[in-house]
Amino acid sequence: MPRRQVYESYNDAAMAARTLGFTTKEQYRAGYKQDPKLHSTPERRYSKEGWKGWQRFLTGKMKPCYTLYEEASAAAQALNITSKAQYAKHHPQDPLLPTRPDVRYNWRGWDHFLGVKRTEREEDES
Repeated sequence: MPRRQVYESYNDAAMAARTLGFTTKEQYRAGYKQDPKLHSTPERRYSKEGWKGWQRFLTGKMKPCYTLYEEASAAAQALNITSKAQYAKHHPQDPLLPTRPDVRYNWRGWDHFLGVKRTEREEDES
């Protein structure tokens, strides 16, 4: 069976999604099949082309966030977040924290970002 043809470039896919009026990931997931060239997981398909999140893909704009990694890191630590799972749940408490800091900034790892010091045993278990 021949492989389904999808938009080759991030920009073409983003323009097609915007033309359909999607403004959220949920809307995209529910309706991307309206255009047979839209990929089901554009965040994976275009990851090497500079994927910067759903808001940018669907609107062309990025959510206002802390400019510097250090600012975002300090804000996350002020919320006493100590894991990726906690970050996903609690980052909306500070509207300037990005959903995906690992994509937004020059990433050094969750432990570094959250200021977590793990023992060797904890690292083996995580």
